[in-house]
Amino acid sequence: MKKPLVISLISLIALAAAGAGAYFMFFTTEAQAQRIADSTIQAAVNQQEASFKANGAPENSDAFYSAAAQRNYRLSNFTQDGDTYYALYLFTDEQSPLYARIAVSSGSVSAFSTGDKLGAVPAKDGEEDVASIDSDEFCLSRDDLAFIDSKSLYARKFRAATMIFANDTTTEYAGQENGKRLLDRIANFYDKSSTKDYSFIVQGYLIAKADTVEQRTQVTQNRATKIQQELVDRGVSEDRISIEEPLAYPEDRPIDSANERYINIEVVNNCNS
Repeated sequence: MKKPLVISLISLIALAAAGAGAYFMFFTTEAQAQRIADSTIQAAVNQQEASFKANGAPENSDAFYSAAAQRNYRLSNFTQDGDTYYALYLFTDEQSPLYARIAVSSGSVSAFSTGDKLGAVPAKDGEEDVASIDSDEFCLSRDDLAFIDSKSLYARKFRAATMIFANDTTTEYAGQENGKRLLDRIANFYDKSSTKDYSFIVQGYLIAKADTVEQRTQVTQNRATKIQQELVDRGVSEDRISIEEPLAYPEDRPIDSANERYINIEVVNNCNS
């Protein structure tokens, strides 16, 4: 009788420890403040106004919302000053404003700021150097890659999905439900890792036959544009997705003609330059 009792006690202790860990990860004031800030800037980037204002709409809300539209960003610093938490974000496209800062207090957004010389806290505005979070925080992790079933942590570029179209001219997927699931999976990956430093490339194939190359190039580009728009519709920032010219093969070295129905979605990991 003692052995089951010991096992039960160990199980209870383990559950208590797990519960405490979950509490500190998700329910502390600091963790809640960071989640509020992260969800607010992501809503601004994706131009989701209702979500953007869900946690408060203080002064400068409209200006902040406009400045963040469709921009790539990183969390540069997260700190506490008194009763207020400050999340400082760096826009990585090198356009002005370079920084955006969200202040969170008492569970809601209390202030927005944008500018080229924002500090971690208002008292530091105008200073050139901002203490940044370790650059590894901006790099994809193994946990991130698990969302797209990839293990290519150290690759510069790797495949996220291959979209297959029904025939030589259509923009309909060969398997509609499977196509939607692949796009949903990539959107979920982006939702979980949008602060990391990476982008997407959408690219197809083409056998370079002179008499039909222009028409078939247009079909391939139409398919790539469809994929890009469907990812944007699922919340992926448009400036993270680039469409490249099809990979062309000369007629004397053709690939399987089915490959012309394939459009690849690849992830470019900027941490592995």
